Amino acid sequence: MRSILVFGLLAALTVVAVESLECPQCINILSDCNDTAPTPCPVDSQSCGVTVARWPGDFSQMDQFCSAEPPGSSLNFAVRATNQELFLFANENCREKETCTPTLSADFPKVGKSNTECPTCSALNGDSCEVRNEICGEGERCVDLRAQFSVRSTIEATVNSVISSQLEIKGCSNISDAACIQLSEGNVVVGNITFQHLMCTPEPTMTPDSNTTSNSRGTGMGTNLDMTSALFKEPSG
Repeated sequence: MRSILVFGLLAALTVVAVESLECPQCINILSDCNDTAPTPCPVDSQSCGVTVARWPGDFSQMDQFCSAEPPGSSLNFAVRATNQELFLFANENCREKETCTPTLSADFPKVGKSNTECPTCSALNGDSCEVRNEICGEGERCVDLRAQFSVRSTIEATVNSVISSQLEIKGCSNISDAACIQLSEGNVVVGNITFQHLMCTPEPTMTPDSNTTSNSRGTGMGTNLDMTSALFKEPSG
């Protein structure tokens, strides 16, 4: 009887090992993570997450991570302060990395043609945010967003120290009701971006659906960064 129990335990452990999730885990600035080899995820991971973002100043980012969200959950929206000051964000969570190809909002309108007018401004790392007004496109709403992106330094003198960039942006957005509800909870983490604050006007009137990411947490911070970028200067104050 004891030998049967031992055999059954070993068989169960073998099944768990076979089914364990492995995902690429990487952050890159100004390039992609497509050559990153998968590594084992924490036991509570349900999917592989991929995030792409473009920050004001035309800085691009790609982030791959182990996610606690189920496969199929996603986010995709843009915030425009001006035609030159944009924050574009897309995230997907998939069982296999190859099926995750989040795409930024390429068709995001740049010319306002609606009756909605929003206060707009954008600032990085505590710089002053000079508010002005912008006419929005059809179907857009006003958004007030603060987000933080953290990475580990690759500079020899500060290796493994965390460097953060803080974004504040107000403007017109195509963000959905469901995404507004999810991200307005405060300090919602998607990969290595923390959405510290989000306010949507008009406020959403629906509950979030099951296909919207609420809290996809990355398990580590990548390297291979261009640390000369002004995106990562020390915050003022």
